[in-house]
Amino acid sequence: MRVYFSPCGIGLGHVGRCVPIAKKLMEKNVEVLFSTYREGASYVEKEKIPLIKAPPIGFQVKPDGTIDFRQTAVNPGPFFASFTLLEQINAELEAIEGFKPDVVVSDSRVSPLLAARILGIKRICILNQFQVIIPRKKHFLRLARFADSITLALIGKMWTTGNLVLIPDFPPPYTISKGNLNIPKAYGKRVKLVGPILSTRPEELPAKKELRKKLKLPPDKTVIFAPIS
Repeated sequence: MRVYFSPCGIGLGHVGRCVPIAKKLMEKNVEVLFSTYREGASYVEKEKIPLIKAPPIGFQVKPDGTIDFRQTAVNPGPFFASFTLLEQINAELEAIEGFKPDVVVSDSRVSPLLAARILGIKRICILNQFQVIIPRKKHFLRLARFADSITLALIGKMWTTGNLVLIPDFPPPYTISKGNLNIPKAYGKRVKLVGPILSTRPEELPAKKELRKKLKLPPDKTVIFAPIS
């Protein structure tokens, strides 16, 4: 069996959860190949997993580090954004045709889903959230909600290009990103909340005292862990 992984390469979060899945499959003699870019490509190379570097794509950020949706839309502009997407789809078509996988696993990338669909290959999509909520100004809130409903329909159509959509969040009533998991009924059967994707299960970890000692943390103080991708 062959599995083609195509995670978003911005940061390490998307690649970081695909690599444990790939390693488990490799233990079962499944052949895997990654297609990603930027930081994601460097991570896969360090893990010594077969890799094809895909054309990069990115976004604009504000001084505080949050995503600037307006600047992302304006720069590089719709023409170049469309060109980049077509370039990615073409690269994925070539890579997938060469590797001949049984299934394509995309993590937050549309281009491999579209390429795999063109080639008639089974597709799995991994997402942080089904709907992205864009911050809005209060006096445009009603119009923004209407625009978001249209956006959700379009985004949902793209993500469900896959045969299955997996979201690493807890099923109800323990769902963390409730506000972002507004999944229309039309897509409900394809979307599964599967919980966190971990390389090591909590029950496999050493005892709390042992971990604190290893990490040189005080044994009697509260510890707050803040993971940042």
